[in-house]
Amino acid sequence: MKVFLDTGRQRKLLILYLFIWNIAADCPLPEHGEYTVLTNESLLINDFPDGTVITYECRLGHVKTSGTGTSNCVNGKWTEPDIICRTYCPMPEGGKNMVLTDESLLRKDFPDGTKLTYKCNNGYEKESGSEIITCIGGNWTEPDLICKAYCRIPKGGENLVLTDESLLKEHFPDGTEVIYKCSNGFEKERGSENITCIDGNWTEPDLICKKYSRDYMKEIHLL
Repeated sequence: MKVFLDTGRQRKLLILYLFIWNIAADCPLPEHGEYTVLTNESLLINDFPDGTVITYECRLGHVKTSGTGTSNCVNGKWTEPDIICRTYCPMPEGGKNMVLTDESLLRKDFPDGTKLTYKCNNGYEKESGSEIITCIGGNWTEPDLICKAYCRIPKGGENLVLTDESLLKEHFPDGTEVIYKCSNGFEKERGSENITCIDGNWTEPDLICKKYSRDYMKEIHLL
């Protein structure tokens, strides 16, 4: 009788042990990582018994550089997923009065640490700041390049030319003023001699020049 009782207790203990062991073998609900999330297929799994395999993928704004992303349930614990994700930035947009250089536009991906270069738009020139932006933690640094509009060397107008002083200028940034004068054989009738560079374009000259009068021409010959 004593042996029977002992055997019964042993069976109960064995059943209890197996029950506890089976519970311990199940893994908890898997969590997302710092740079990873569960795939849609893995999110559909509700039970995680021993041997369950789930898969991780990189979060938005990150790209996989190596690994499969799989994690296994082993004795109630998840193995570390062997995936390495690196942050990357989206394609940057142009800034105020600036665009990316052709070399920068040829790049297709922008992992963390990538540097790109801006240049001023046509009709603008660098006033100050840096042309470089950097991808940091999935975001681009703000470009501090300041591009200022400039004008090309102005042409002469009807019966008028630039003064010698204006012709000596080499750069015409926004706000530059140049002065016209009447061509030889002409004199000012009305209007202003000044034109101004505004947003990369010259204001229209309103200087009106007329031919010298006959009386004025006679006075010149007499001199």
